[in-house]
Amino acid sequence: MKRTGMRLTAVAAVTALLLGGCGEQPYSLTEDEEGVIVDYSAHAVAKFNTSQPEGLANVSHDEQETESTDEPQETETENRITLDASGNASAGEQIAEDGTEQAAAESSTLDELFGEENLTIAYAGAEIAADYMEGGYYSLDAEKGKVFVIVSIDITNSGTDEIAIDNFAKTPKFSVMVNGQEKADEENTILPSDFALYQETIPAGATENTVLLFQVPDSVTSIESLDLYVNISGTNYQITL
Repeated sequence: MKRTGMRLTAVAAVTALLLGGCGEQPYSLTEDEEGVIVDYSAHAVAKFNTSQPEGLANVSHDEQETESTDEPQETETENRITLDASGNASAGEQIAEDGTEQAAAESSTLDELFGEENLTIAYAGAEIAADYMEGGYYSLDAEKGKVFVIVSIDITNSGTDEIAIDNFAKTPKFSVMVNGQEKADEENTILPSDFALYQETIPAGATENTVLLFQVPDSVTSIESLDLYVNISGTNYQITL
């Protein structure tokens, strides 16, 4: 809403009030008094007008552009990890695809991030396959021209009591770098053994096997090196397997 429009509306309202009444002589306002009433009325209209989120004055196009550049912009790549050609997260700040700086990934382990007392999380190997089947009823096929990199992760309860684990609550986002050049994000699955979603109670002395699935081009026929990356609560971690 334009300020001019507010002034006219407010002036009209004030005029109607002053000219009405019980036949008394209208009170004549000074220019300063009129200005005070107009500004107050305009402020009241702006405050309760849901079509106008904030402010009383019209902002020019140039001013809008200046304000938008000064405000920090959140992007979809805020939590994405940028890797260099060798597959390692560079030290210090990193530059994402949109030019924004991203914090470097901290070196860590699966056990440090997901384990606890008497609960050990360990990498158990990786393999390449065109499909994945679990329990004889969960079956997934890789897209045309791609294969799965299946990362196995063992969860071991070395204590004498059962331990509940809830990875889903941490909302981890995984990605992988295969052989220092092929990057891939984790596949979203409903597999009971999906490590990123795993919510189970591990019996005392038991080991449960979980997996993470990634799709890479089928030109990848072997795994020479494997780096796992995970974002938890906005912090990026690098895990060399």
